[in-house]
Amino acid sequence: MSDTARLILEKNVSVPMRDGIRLYADIYRPDDGRRHPVLLLRTPYNKEDAQTMNYAHPSWYARHGYVVIVQDTRGRWVSEGDFQPYADDGQDGYDTIEWAASLPYTVPKVGMYGFSYAGAVQWLAAANRPPHLTCITPAMTGSDSYQGKTYRNGAFALACTQSWVLFVAQDTALRKGRTDWAETSRLSCTPPLRPKIPILSPSLSMCIPTAERTTLQKGSFGQVTETGWSVRSRCLRTAL
Repeated sequence: MSDTARLILEKNVSVPMRDGIRLYADIYRPDDGRRHPVLLLRTPYNKEDAQTMNYAHPSWYARHGYVVIVQDTRGRWVSEGDFQPYADDGQDGYDTIEWAASLPYTVPKVGMYGFSYAGAVQWLAAANRPPHLTCITPAMTGSDSYQGKTYRNGAFALACTQSWVLFVAQDTALRKGRTDWAETSRLSCTPPLRPKIPILSPSLSMCIPTAERTTLQKGSFGQVTETGWSVRSRCLRTAL
């Protein structure tokens, strides 16, 4: 298939989950009347971006013979539900994979790609063993979101966690009509960091998803041990 091949683009396609929540995806596919295998990217960082800082645009893969599905994960951007990091991505990944395999224009073989959070969701989906998942290619991610990421030998990883929390909070702020999130988050991250933590202004705190805010605040005071992130890490390691 050539780089000039005609494509079909379907925006904001509704994907039903088992609990009734609907996640939304963009689908790029060849306009040739044939069936093709699936490449699936599930991201909390906006499907419009499709992680093109590291990967080719989905249309490139579609021109090379794939149905490319890029989905906003639960509670992110245009998808419904509440964002609880990693909590629903195993089942949501399973449901999305099987939904994609049932589409009339797909070969029922699904491969996943993506880096960082979009890499971790591949492990979580694979741990649930969806019948039509053929391969995963997780990049820049690990199997343990507790030791080495959120905590390092029992010490809360403030720099890593706070930067990620502020980054993912942009979608929540925009949903709340808080267009001032960028300036607020910039000021909250300006060094020097004070010894007293958490370093969050009340206005910024209101824009941060509850799950992230709880992780940051509790973790800052050392109140999270073998719950939350460590439980989800065990789910990730199950897939290895």
